[in-house]
Amino acid sequence: SIFISSNLYIFNLTSTQPVLINGRPIKALNQYYNKERARLYQAHDFSNQPRSSRRLERLEFFRDQKIDRFAHEASRRIVDIALSHDIATIVIGKNKGQKRSCHMGKRINQNFIGIPHQVMVDLIRYKANLEGIVVVETEESYTSQTSFLDHEMPVRENGDKMRKKQGKSPARRRIKRGLYRSDTNRLINADINAALQILKKVVPTAYANGIEGIGLSPVKLNLSF
Repeated sequence: SIFISSNLYIFNLTSTQPVLINGRPIKALNQYYNKERARLYQAHDFSNQPRSSRRLERLEFFRDQKIDRFAHEASRRIVDIALSHDIATIVIGKNKGQKRSCHMGKRINQNFIGIPHQVMVDLIRYKANLEGIVVVETEESYTSQTSFLDHEMPVRENGDKMRKKQGKSPARRRIKRGLYRSDTNRLINADINAALQILKKVVPTAYANGIEGIGLSPVKLNLSF
């Protein structure tokens, strides 16, 4: 199966190392766009000019073109990998209104909110459907807080707040960015853990017969766009 979280695209097959498409370049591009736009806005305000110019138009056009190319390249690679492994279903995790209500700090908000996740979902769905691949979209609450290796379901009762109330230690098992530790002290890439939990949202019995052969660390795939 292919599991897709809000800003990562992960492929996971038994006995096959997962693949993660690197989204950092697009985040860096978005951060540059926000900083440069703010600088140009400040210059226009200082000289009492309207916030419109050819430089601003060129900046926005450059960013939009780059993001569009990334979205097309990433969605094409996702569908191609699915076809190469005879995958028939793509599961996408997305929470409705997640960008409107997120408060992750000014810098992270700038990087995250400007990335058109729905555009990516639509492109994947369109290209996958052309190849006869089914795309299933599901909400992804508690997929980052619960443990796949501990056979937990991604529900509120297994989340960080409930663990804290119950006196379980540690309350938060995501020990740092990109790394998750299970109750049995096994380490797994945090995004892979979340992706596998996204699958459980759609198929609760997934891996019910065991998790042997599941890759815990991904291979990073860099795109040219």
